[in-house]
Amino acid sequence: MTYVNLNPLKKILPTIKHGDKIRVDGFYRDMDKEFRAGSVVGYAMQNGEDPYAAVLRNEEMKAKFTYNEYKSHWLNAEATVLMSEAYVELRAKQAAERAAAPRCKLGDWVIFDGIVFQLDRDHNQNVRLKRVPVDEVNQRIMDVVAAAKASA
Repeated sequence: MTYVNLNPLKKILPTIKHGDKIRVDGFYRDMDKEFRAGSVVGYAMQNGEDPYAAVLRNEEMKAKFTYNEYKSHWLNAEATVLMSEAYVELRAKQAAERAAAPRCKLGDWVIFDGIVFQLDRDHNQNVRLKRVPVDEVNQRIMDVVAAAKASA
């Protein structure tokens, strides 16, 4: 089963890709936390590898090592780094990235590489990408389209 058409949801949900930054509000002590999106395909392309081979290798690892989660999409928590050199330039770059990063809350949906995920709390102060079932996404698409027609 596939999605009907994600275009109506792209107008209301954040869309991210490999390497994008995302902010999750109210995550820890009512502060937001920043994460960097990563994917098997994006990582392979970034490093000049064959993305198809990377996906096959990931699927092989999933089957071989069932006790460990080999994910195709993930969020890495952004670390805080103390630096003395080029501090001003670094802070300016970080401020620009922070301003451009979509703000979300736990439970929100995001579109990542054409797949709809829900942001879910994970262990060790992390966020897990939980894939939303296709039929649930298609129902939400239908609701958005119906609401747009009703308001027109």
